[in-house]
Amino acid sequence: RFSSGYAGVPPRHRIFGALQRLNAKQGDERVHWFMEGFPGAEIVSDIAPQEGEAVFWRQRLHHDESLLEYLRSKSITKVALSGLKTGQGVLAAAELLADG
Repeated sequence: RFSSGYAGVPPRHRIFGALQRLNAKQGDERVHWFMEGFPGAEIVSDIAPQEGEAVFWRQRLHHDESLLEYLRSKSITKVALSGLKTGQGVLAAAELLADG
C-alpha cells in the first residue's frame, strides 16, 4: 500500500514511479492504485488476517529486520506470504525468512 501522493516511492521505479509522476499531475482522487484509503488497497476478506495476526507492508525490494524481529519475539516458525510481484517482493521475503 502507498501513502498519499506515493510518498517515498523512487521516481525511477518502472511501475510505481510512473504512478507517482501521474499522481503529481492529477492528484489522489484520480490516481490511487494501491493507495491507502481507496478501494483495492485493502486485503480481501477471504484472506484477511485474523485478530492478533500481524501484517507487514513493504515498499522496497528488501525487507528490514522488523519482520524477523517480530517473528522471533513471538517464536513464530510458520508464515504465509502473499504479494503483488512474486518474483520480487514475495521472493525477497522468502529469502529473508530462509536466511534469518
